[in-house]
Amino acid sequence: MAGSSIGNIFKVTIWGDSAKNGTGIIIDGCPAGVKLSETMIQKFLNRRKPSGKSNASSRFENYLSSFHSGVHNGKTTGGPISMTVSVSGLAVDSLNISTLYRPGTADYAYDCKYGNFGAPGAEESELIAKIAAGAVASAVLESVGINICAYVQSIGPVPISYINSTLEALDKSSLNMPDLEATEAAENYLSKLKDAGDTTGGVVECIISGVPAGVGNSGFEKLDARLAQAVMSIDLAKGFEIGSGIESAAITGSENNDALYKDSDGNISKKTNNAGGILGGVTDGSEIVLRAAFMPSPALAKEQQTVDINGRPALLAASKSPDTCAVPGSCVAVEAMAAITIADMLLENMSAKLENLLSFYKK
Repeated sequence: MAGSSIGNIFKVTIWGDSAKNGTGIIIDGCPAGVKLSETMIQKFLNRRKPSGKSNASSRFENYLSSFHSGVHNGKTTGGPISMTVSVSGLAVDSLNISTLYRPGTADYAYDCKYGNFGAPGAEESELIAKIAAGAVASAVLESVGINICAYVQSIGPVPISYINSTLEALDKSSLNMPDLEATEAAENYLSKLKDAGDTTGGVVECIISGVPAGVGNSGFEKLDARLAQAVMSIDLAKGFEIGSGIESAAITGSENNDALYKDSDGNISKKTNNAGGILGGVTDGSEIVLRAAFMPSPALAKEQQTVDINGRPALLAASKSPDTCAVPGSCVAVEAMAAITIADMLLENMSAKLENLLSFYKK
């Protein structure tokens, strides 16, 4: 099946179509000498796990990663990195899914394309592989001072207040929201939805700091286009924007343009960041700010009207493993896909100018 690889130099390929049987990742093009361990991968994977302390999810599962090549004595060797991630404790609904199309899922579309729905838990298996690969990319970025932080900006109709938002609150929040008042309001909203057997979506905001100006490409390989492709590959993602995004369509050019000035260190800076750190597909040295909108989980804890593979009316049984809101667990996935994209484009950028080659090879 096409679409299992991403990246030009830092190239990630994932395999495995069932969470029950685990998943695998191969990363080619990772530089040698990057500090990397299974513990570092595990920290990323653990962030995907439901906390068990929130109304967002009642699922309980565990992930365990292991390297098979490409890492020796705690550092990458420069060869292909091969690793697998096993999953335990994941409850997968299997009632009638071989004959009934589940509303809100790709069952019907996949049946039209492949003649089957795909294996149960395939979406989670794919997502775990992306997160594990993103952990490797993040290790590369951290070595050059680039940091990525994603958090929940809103759940359903409950947004955070930026005035009340702090990193300390983010660490304490059960929903990955940097605003504890918003966390409480969102938990109350989720409690009502949980009782009703319903679900909701939300928005994840991601800030990437430390990326120098001049990273990216023009044309079809613009950095914002590549980020959009990567983030929109995450399960349930339905919207993407950079900087002021959709809001920029409703304001004037004089309001939207970021005024330039020279700061006290003699560097070119901007007074605002409506562009979100990217102009013309290339970074301008500001923080990259992106947002991803996620739809509600289609697995409801109540019956849903549907049809079977012959088009006959049917009722889909209530899910036994619903996520009232899958957005909190998607933050680490957004970070992972952003990291893979930035790492790849950083490596590409090394050949953008002759002076880059001269600085490395000329003696």
